[in-house]
Amino acid sequence: MAPPAEAQPGKLGADHKVIVVLDHGPRFGRMSGEELPVLIKDLTDGKQRQAAKITKTIWTLAVESTLDMHRVVGDIFPNDDRLMRFVLSDGVGRFLTAHMDNRNHWFEELLTNKQLVSSFATAGKPLESEDCTILCGAFLCFIQKRT
Repeated sequence: MAPPAEAQPGKLGADHKVIVVLDHGPRFGRMSGEELPVLIKDLTDGKQRQAAKITKTIWTLAVESTLDMHRVVGDIFPNDDRLMRFVLSDGVGRFLTAHMDNRNHWFEELLTNKQLVSSFATAGKPLESEDCTILCGAFLCFIQKRT
């Protein structure tokens, strides 16, 4: 009988794996109400003035929070002692990975920030379909727990 994954050398146990599920449905496409002022420098007097305001969507806030969490986990566990998977849930559940051909496996290293940003860019804005549900992503997590 083989020892559990936690005892096998070179393999990280389930306690060192994090799965983040992001709702990519229509509710996250709504405006958050948080405004970001755009400042420009006035050439005549050198002072900054507000030129416009940009309103972020809830999806933008979720992506920013996920990128922050990814950075913090990478800082706390710099030697790839913690693995993360990112699941996008809308009409279907799918993994955000750097290697789409191996999306059902844990990688031996944390995704880089650039790879994660690229995955979010590929995913695009949240879908407007009402058929979207977080349950698709939760189901993938249940399957992932077993691998």
